[in-house]
Amino acid sequence: MNKIIKRLEIIKSAIELEDEEIIRQQLIYLKNEPQDAVISAIAQAIEARRFSDAMQEIAAWLQAQRALSTWQDPSIAASKLELKALEAQLRDLIDKRNARVQILDDFNDLYHLRLGPLMSRILELRKQLAVSMQRKQEAEIKRREKDYQSCLQFISQAVDQLATLKQQWTGLNAASREAVGIRQRIQQQTELITALLAEIRELEADFSHQDDSAFRQA
Repeated sequence: MNKIIKRLEIIKSAIELEDEEIIRQQLIYLKNEPQDAVISAIAQAIEARRFSDAMQEIAAWLQAQRALSTWQDPSIAASKLELKALEAQLRDLIDKRNARVQILDDFNDLYHLRLGPLMSRILELRKQLAVSMQRKQEAEIKRREKDYQSCLQFISQAVDQLATLKQQWTGLNAASREAVGIRQRIQQQTELITALLAEIRELEADFSHQDDSAFRQA
């Protein structure tokens, strides 16, 4: 019975101090104690957050118990002294907790005051950098597309010119000076076409890589 009295006294003090954490802790212990109808009603009122009802029921129950304990329990004075010590410890813990909360609030205020504008500036710079990188990538893609179209045009012209040179070469004497000159031009034109094909393949590979990167980002 003494334990129930102590717990109810602690809960009563915690309600007065508006400390719900201690109320929840003591409620767990209270529900594990042997209970009667009044104790069950007090626990239900606390769980339902009807603290005014709980305070009235606790006060009435404690008053009834004290009336009985004046002659039934000679250790009531010691229990009261222990309760006062527990209340002092409770208030000390609450003061320490409030001090920590105040320190944390002060830190948050100082953080937002001093670092808030800096963080906003950093985010803005990141946004500008992302836009700049996007524009740079778009410009690079356009340049490569232009190079790709130019290569296609050049290789088409080179193939036509190669066909013309081969047609001219077939109508000449292979040992003639003109035939030798045309054969050299055919060789040069073939090398040019090979180089253009290599550049086209490289540009196509870049396009494929860019498409894969864009798909992964999406």
